[in-house]
Amino acid sequence: EGIGNDLWQAMLRDFPRVFWRGRPENPINSWYQSVCDGMVRLPRWTVFWRGIEPERVPEVVACAETLPSDFADSRAPEA
Repeated sequence: EGIGNDLWQAMLRDFPRVFWRGRPENPINSWYQSVCDGMVRLPRWTVFWRGIEPERVPEVVACAETLPSDFADSRAPEA
């Protein structure tokens, strides 16, 4: 709702085909599930997509799985 939904709708106008991922424990995953066309649960990530052609799903899942983490894991001990 609110500004988050406005941003989501604006992004989809410019980028109708997107994929993203969330950690399994991410509390926002339920919202992601409500706005995605499909998803796959992997051990480290849940990968979501919207507007992706079915034949390209394996490619985007593999890409999402191999990218480095975007944010530091707050549970990881500091060096």
